[in-house]
Amino acid sequence: MRKFTLNIFTLSLGLAVMPMVEAAPTAQQQLLEQVRLGEATHREDLVQQSLYRLELIDPNNPDVVAARFRSLLRQGDIDGAQKQLDRLSQLAPSSNAYKSSRTTMLLSTPDGRQALQQARLQATTGHAEEAVANCSTVRRRKVTLLSSTGVRWRKFRLAVAKRLIS
Repeated sequence: MRKFTLNIFTLSLGLAVMPMVEAAPTAQQQLLEQVRLGEATHREDLVQQSLYRLELIDPNNPDVVAARFRSLLRQGDIDGAQKQLDRLSQLAPSSNAYKSSRTTMLLSTPDGRQALQQARLQATTGHAEEAVANCSTVRRRKVTLLSSTGVRWRKFRLAVAKRLIS
């Protein structure tokens, strides 16, 4: 009886620990997290090392290509970034990585930056209707506004939403 109780306890403990074992991140996920950490802390050496290893593991992963694209864009290599964007469009045209990379590329052009700056200026100065119209123009050009516009832009969006509701 004691042996039977011990086996049931061991089995239940093993079943409880099993989901934790399956949830362990892969090496590729850890390296992608290192890339994000390097981007957030502005440590290009960490980004480059992680990208090198990721490209050895899976060079055709859309997240890896998008990370290389962002790295090239930060370094100012527009041609290299455009090549990575073209490659990403061939690998995964409907992926979130491609969509966000395309948006980033469009906002890095002078026209995209100017449209975004104009919308931010109008939102900051209290011209909500003009800013919304400018945002619509920007969206028609397939440029979406990034969430990095700060607190004022979030307040503006909340104000527009409240006006639309009331």
